[in-house]
Amino acid sequence: MIIPQKMTAKLADFSKLNQRYGWYRFDLTSPAQLHNQAGQYLMIEVGENTMRAYSMCDRPDLDSSFEIILDYRPNGIGVNYIRNLKFGDQINCLGPLGQLCVAPEHGDGRLFLLATGSGMSPLHAITIDQLQLQQTRRELYFFWGANNSSEFFWLDDFQDLQKSFPNFHFIPTISDPDDSWTLERGYVTDQLRGLELLPSDHFYLCGNPAMINSTIDYLCRERGLDKTQITTEQFSAPASR
Repeated sequence: MIIPQKMTAKLADFSKLNQRYGWYRFDLTSPAQLHNQAGQYLMIEVGENTMRAYSMCDRPDLDSSFEIILDYRPNGIGVNYIRNLKFGDQINCLGPLGQLCVAPEHGDGRLFLLATGSGMSPLHAITIDQLQLQQTRRELYFFWGANNSSEFFWLDDFQDLQKSFPNFHFIPTISDPDDSWTLERGYVTDQLRGLELLPSDHFYLCGNPAMINSTIDYLCRERGLDKTQITTEQFSAPASR
């Protein structure tokens, strides 16, 4: 078991991914290393006695730093705090935390990762860990949902992973597509319909509560899966970010 600890880190790098999302990398200042599992998150202090949770999106073996994806849309205290940081500014945080991890007891069946928005962050870390570090041979499906195509980023990176790893399947889908969108349409849960599901499959869900609740309901009520096959991480309401 990894015990959470207080840490300090400084902003080392940043890039704006699109109008809605930004990528941030923090280098640890104390302690020197972070021992986390792919899929976990940190609590970042964003004000006096105020902390917000941010999932790490990077490889867990890069243990002297961590990376997060920031959704600008909520425009809450956490978003404004991180957006106003300057290079070299120090933050306080606590971690690692969270159970959205591929555990040995989950077996060696297929992995289905379902995300909406920046919920892709921990699932991106799991994908990189499983394919590049663990060198898994199991089939891994990544379903990522957005409102429109302008919200996606790193699509080329995901497509490169598909080329390098035949067992990896990336399925982006949008709920409000325009005529130029040629890939999947609808909600991420819709993409599960028609698939043969097995008792050895395991599902990892991260994103808005509506997606998570509807997916659990579909998998358990309509498809007869057991809840032990599903691991989730829900976002808080946007106003609280």
